[in-house]
Amino acid sequence: MSAAVLGFIASVVLGISLETVLGLNGPAIGNVIGEAVGMGYMLWHSKRILNVSWAALVPTQGLLQSFGGAALVGMIVFPLRSMAFDYPIWVVGYAVAYFSAYVAFMRVFRFFSEEDWALICRCATLKVLRDLR
Repeated sequence: MSAAVLGFIASVVLGISLETVLGLNGPAIGNVIGEAVGMGYMLWHSKRILNVSWAALVPTQGLLQSFGGAALVGMIVFPLRSMAFDYPIWVVGYAVAYFSAYVAFMRVFRFFSEEDWALICRCATLKVLRDLR
């Protein structure tokens, strides 16, 4: 609860203060930084309570692999942004292209475990909705 309150307060304070400097982009940036502050506090508190190292708490190799894959696919798909997004279908098409390329990249380089891949297949075929009944 304290991490959520800290993140909320940081988001509000940063959003208002950055709005005067950056205009309408300020609250968006303030929200991202505020959430990072809340998550950082939660990680720090968890590390202290569990008495573990940062390496045991945060799987840096997996995070770096995911970040690298997202960055690489983003650079490949980035030229699509120059298209005129007058219609919402273009935005949806861009999102589908990015997601498909990211999943393909992660699958080809075996960053997904078999459990991850099974969950993606269940979600893609909407079996997950049928299982909720």
